Parts: sequence; structure tokens; C-alpha cells
Amino acid sequence: MTEALLFVFSTVLGIFSLLLILRFYFQFVSAPYGHPITSFVFSVTNLPVNSIKKIVPGIFGYEIASIITAWALETLLIIGTRTILGYGFGISAFLVFLAAIVVCKTLVYIILIAVFIQAILSWINPYSPMMTFLQAMTAPFLSRLQGKIPLVGGIDLSPLVLIFVCQLVLIWPLGGLEFYLSARL
Repeated sequence: MTEALLFVFSTVLGIFSLLLILRFYFQFVSAPYGHPITSFVFSVTNLPVNSIKKIVPGIFGYEIASIITAWALETLLIIGTRTILGYGFGISAFLVFLAAIVVCKTLVYIILIAVFIQAILSWINPYSPMMTFLQAMTAPFLSRLQGKIPLVGGIDLSPLVLIFVCQLVLIWPLGGLEFYLSARL
């Protein structure tokens, strides 16, 4: 019974948190709003984000209500998971920072997966309608690398470098901080 409850709780909150983080990321990279994926994410997350937007203003032209809501959901997910499993916990700054690390890790995973899918799709079907969407998602990062990394035999290695950097960020600063904060709860 505990496993089923934990599965339902973590799946529902985890997926909704992911959608909120995607909403923020789509706005950050100016993903095409007319694309079905973008429309779906914005439609599903409109109700909570529009409610929070009344309280939390945007910063530098970015709507941060979605990322704050995702952070609150991740905090609730950590508390709920520890409660369901019967662990004690203290409400502390460690919990708040751990939830922020989880949100940051999710953002890095979004970049990593988008670059990976774009690289594979560029070999299989470079004229797919999905390519323009993926290019919008990865352009802020790949464009900076493409100017600095020369083509090798006509092949762009910048996606490989970005994947390497994302993995490194997940392992060292974010993974290390997550381990440290988890041990303090």
C-alpha cells in the first residue's frame, strides 16, 4: 500500500512539476507558442500559474510564477515522500535548497534531452517539423558553442560538448549539493 501511495504521489506531483519547469523554460528560450507541445504545456499549467502570477510579479520580462510553483511542488514532494516512507524530517533551509537543486537538475535534464533528440533527429530526419522546436530549445546554448568549436570533417561537435557539460553540471555541483543537502534532512 505504501509503495502504491508513493508511486501515485510522486508521479502526479513530479509530472506537474516538470510541466511547470517546461513552461518557464519555453518562455526563457522563446519556444514557438503555436507548437502543439508548447500549447499543451501552457494549457495544462495556466490555472495555477495565473493564480500565482497575481501574487508574484515577473522579473526581467520572465514569468517566474511557474518556476516558483514548481519549486513549491518539489518541496511538497520531498516532505510527502519522507512522510509516506515514515522518515522524520525537519523543516529547514536544507529542504528549501534541496527542492531548488531538484528544479535546477530538471532544467539541465531538459537541455540534455533536447540536445540529444535534436542530434539524433538531425541524422534521421533533419526536415522534421520537430527540428524547429528543438532548435528553439537548444539555440541559446548551442549557438554560443558553435561559434567556438570548428567543424570536424563537416560534423558539428557542439552538441556533444553541450551534452558533456550538462552531464558534468549534473554530477559535480548539482549532484554534490543534492547529496550534501539530502544527508542533512
